[in-house]
Amino acid sequence: MRTDLLSQLVAQLLASAIALSDDPLLRSIGSSTPPDVYQVPHSQIEAMTCTGPCEIRAFYVPYLGIFIDDDLDIVNNDYARSILLHELIHHWQSALHKSSDLTQCDAWKRNEWEAYAMQDAYLESVASPIRVRTGIVSSFRCE
Repeated sequence: MRTDLLSQLVAQLLASAIALSDDPLLRSIGSSTPPDVYQVPHSQIEAMTCTGPCEIRAFYVPYLGIFIDDDLDIVNNDYARSILLHELIHHWQSALHKSSDLTQCDAWKRNEWEAYAMQDAYLESVASPIRVRTGIVSSFRCE
C-alpha cells in the first residue's frame, strides 16, 4: 500500500479513537507521532509471535511499530481496519505508559481489554455487524 494512503488511514483511525474515547490520556495524544505500520505475510507474523501456526493477524512492538497481515484489506474492510485500530491503541498505551503501575500480567490484560473495547466501539460506530468480545480477556493466562 502507498505510504501516503496508509498515513491517511492511520490519521483517520486516530481521529476515530479520540472521538470514541472518554480517556483523557488518549484524547491528549492529538498529533503525536504514529507508529510505523508494516504489512507483512501471515507467515512472518507467525514466525515472530507464535511457536507454530496461529490466528494472530497483527501485533505491536514498542519502538518498531505495527506488523499487520498483508491479506487484510485495511482500506475497504471495516473489521480489518478495526484490527489496525486495536494495535494503534497498544502504541498509544505504550507511549503514554498506561498501566505502568500494574504487574506485567495485569497491565497486559488491562491494555488488551481497552484495545478490544475501542475496537468494538469503532465497529459499532461504522455500523459493522461484527463485534469483538472484550470478555475474552478474562480467559487470558500470563506465563
